[in-house]
Amino acid sequence: MSNSVAYILYFIFFTSFCFLYFDFFVSNKGFVYEPVIGWLNPVNIHDHYVYLDYINKIKNVEQLFGLNNNLGISLVYYLSHRLINLFGYNIQYEILALIINVFVLLLALKTYINLIKLFGMPQYYVITFFFLTSLVYFSQLINKDSFTILIFLKAIELLKKEYWLRYIVLIMLSLFIRFQLPVLLIVYAYIVVKNKKPLKELALLYIVSSLLNGYLAKYQTHFFNERTLSDGLSFFVYQLNIKYYIGSLFFNPLRVMQYFYDTLLSFHFINEDYKIDVSRLKNIPQLLMLFLYLPFIINCFLNYKKKMHGDDRFFMAAIVSFFLIWLFNPTINQRYFICILPVFQLLGLFQLYKFRKGYK
Repeated sequence: MSNSVAYILYFIFFTSFCFLYFDFFVSNKGFVYEPVIGWLNPVNIHDHYVYLDYINKIKNVEQLFGLNNNLGISLVYYLSHRLINLFGYNIQYEILALIINVFVLLLALKTYINLIKLFGMPQYYVITFFFLTSLVYFSQLINKDSFTILIFLKAIELLKKEYWLRYIVLIMLSLFIRFQLPVLLIVYAYIVVKNKKPLKELALLYIVSSLLNGYLAKYQTHFFNERTLSDGLSFFVYQLNIKYYIGSLFFNPLRVMQYFYDTLLSFHFINEDYKIDVSRLKNIPQLLMLFLYLPFIINCFLNYKKKMHGDDRFFMAAIVSFFLIWLFNPTINQRYFICILPVFQLLGLFQLYKFRKGYK
């Protein structure tokens, strides 16, 4: 079977699964909160309602100003809905979200295929895309995660090909999804290009970003509710930032570990009432893949200085940039970490490919 036929089958299979998931968990469910037909958190209903509220505000031209991560994506959906209305169709937002998300994720699949080719890996590695089962979850309802994953993958492709003009366009477009993304993409490009003294550059970026995080902590309540921090490490770091500006500087490495720990809680997907939490269950296949490649990934970062002079840096720099920027968010949520897992997977695959190639 030719690669072209295989890719078409991949697209059909992924699209079909997304539509079947929609039919089972979303279609005609009346936007009720969990459990949905006995399953917990099969879709992100809460965020969907938030975006619908913003769409109504846009429609009524009210409260449109202010820096937040909800306005951009809501505007994209509002304009898309209006455009479809011009042709005489009144489509429901959950159906519109399915169409947009599946299109975006198919672009992510195409980019994943391009990266496999670009880095010289065997074409059958493409099938590992289907271990990224969270993508089916992200195909449902309005969310930013499908776009975020595409942006991460596309950034790697454009920098590897040195398509700088397109990369600048990507930076500008990313502002509509999350306001952290343009900064992340600039930091990513800096790390990839300034690789002569990678450890020095990493230390400099870490210190500057951590101290800046400490200084900006007093403004962060404009974007999140302080009560969501509970009384754990995140709250402790936040308070240190507020008072002395040094919480992030000393404790961000622990917060990175928190991301891993929070994601590992996915294995606890059955609650005390024996109901299955789909938002956790969906992560397990890709976590198993991460465990498989983890020795290779750890080896990469233990040899950071050496690896940053080769093609490994395109994946490693994306991961480093993600943590440098996402740790500005005082809350820890596995959903954010899931967005960077495709890059972890590609890094692991690339290391596996080079390892096997070295023994042939």
